[in-house]
Amino acid sequence: MTKYEIEQYGASYFASDAYKEQKKINADQMRIRDAFLKRFTPAFVAQMDIDDYVEGKNATYKDSFCYILEFRLESMGMIRGSYVLPKFAITYSEDKGDYDFYPNSKFGKDKDTIFANVRQEIVNLIDAGKRDDYAALESNRLSPMFKGKIYYVYYPEKALPVYSESHVDFFIRALGIPCDIDNTGAFEKRRLIVEWKNSSDVFKDHTTLEFMCFLYSSYGFKRETDILKEHQDPSQADSIEIIQGRDVIDRVVKPSTASHRKPNYEEINRKKTAAGAAGEDFVLEYEKKQHKKYKKQIVRVSLVDDSLGYDIRSVDDNGNETHIEVKTCTQGDVNKVDFYLTSNEYEKLQSDPAYRIYYVCGLNRKNKKIIILTQANLGQVTFEPIAYKITAKVEKTE
Repeated sequence: MTKYEIEQYGASYFASDAYKEQKKINADQMRIRDAFLKRFTPAFVAQMDIDDYVEGKNATYKDSFCYILEFRLESMGMIRGSYVLPKFAITYSEDKGDYDFYPNSKFGKDKDTIFANVRQEIVNLIDAGKRDDYAALESNRLSPMFKGKIYYVYYPEKALPVYSESHVDFFIRALGIPCDIDNTGAFEKRRLIVEWKNSSDVFKDHTTLEFMCFLYSSYGFKRETDILKEHQDPSQADSIEIIQGRDVIDRVVKPSTASHRKPNYEEINRKKTAAGAAGEDFVLEYEKKQHKKYKKQIVRVSLVDDSLGYDIRSVDDNGNETHIEVKTCTQGDVNKVDFYLTSNEYEKLQSDPAYRIYYVCGLNRKNKKIIILTQANLGQVTFEPIAYKITAKVEKTE
């Protein structure tokens, strides 16, 4: 969508009943936030004890720093869904009847040391946010989603309550914001989105929380973010199977028995865009892990130049440059390959010996497969042109 189209959808959202209901929720969240900040001032945080911090301890744990941020302020951006210890470093376990922590964590080896270091990192984060020190925010040792939530709650006017990096990356792309996604920190990317909001006549007078609600609404990008939520992080995949050296041949397609309703091409393209972005993320991470020696040479070129006909410049096992075009299927059957090539991609496939197509099969499954295809593998496939470009001059008729 263009910026104008996004603003039109935004205007519709702010006139909707859904927005009116969300405003009530947001107002309640702001009351909870105000009470939180009144108690957890920077001075108090610097001296708070462990029970002020952890979830799970005695009857007052719902008033703890972590519980309020994770549960009571959930509408200010969700940070649930990940394990407690990697997120907060220390918690209280009712089952154990004691504090729970990793004995050899990055914060220390014992309960008191770990908590003292975590507390200091929170103090450092709040101070860095006040100074707009993005380098300090990025290097802060707290877990990414946790520190993103803390920063937003203390500085909502200059932060975005979106803490999933894949979602932030998607919004950067969807809003058309110039950004080197792979080499820009999460705090800086969220700052760019806030700047985009503030540059819009439709969105500038709305809070970052209201803007976030629009982005995740059916007026915004709900369908795309729902797709992104289904995809697993590459590091969380149970297995990745590489399939290569197999020829692909034409298959007989049976006549469709489906209704002849006109396809919703806008809906199809929106889904493909979201899945395609997730597929590129997946392949980029996979290639960097496979070729750690050449990690700095592996870059996603599609973000800065879409005329090359491929998405990722990578290397083979010998360090020779390869050009990877990523095609993605969220479910997928390894025996049925189904994707589209642009004319530019087709030309590269025919002329570039370093060209590879990575067909990611089953992106939203834990057991993923990457089918690697070259011109040789596709020798028995019929390429069918199905789109036409019209370039013409319009003249006025008498």
